[in-house]
Amino acid sequence: MDNTGAHARENAKDKEVRYPENRVVGLLATREQLESAVDALTSGGFLASEIEVIHGAAASEKLRQNTGRSGLADLAMRFAESIGMPNDETAIKNLYADGLGSGQLLLAVLAPTEERRRVAGRILEEHGGTEVRFFGQYTIESASSRAD
Repeated sequence: MDNTGAHARENAKDKEVRYPENRVVGLLATREQLESAVDALTSGGFLASEIEVIHGAAASEKLRQNTGRSGLADLAMRFAESIGMPNDETAIKNLYADGLGSGQLLLAVLAPTEERRRVAGRILEEHGGTEVRFFGQYTIESASSRAD
């Protein structure tokens, strides 16, 4: 991804999938949407190092195969999935994996404060972002539910 100012995961096979704690995450359909969102984020005070772009079929498969958690949380999620128990976190992860598999781009922005969450969510949505959510330590919230 050139000229986005963001750190792209070009080689998803070598990257570990981790739960995106304290990040606003959303899908973008086009490179133009991605570039305009990244420009708006960096103009709005976010550092390029706080923005991550994930894309491609390899990233989709990697995301689908991993819970993003470690230790007991990983085991619990894998067990729940194996017995067919509903799990919102897994459903959202698979939704993002489906988007990546269909050519969409996943944008994640570090946003540890309430104000940065609100701004990042608004910017992603204004630039065409869909499925925009904030991932807290124990909760996942829709960006639109955070609106003032």
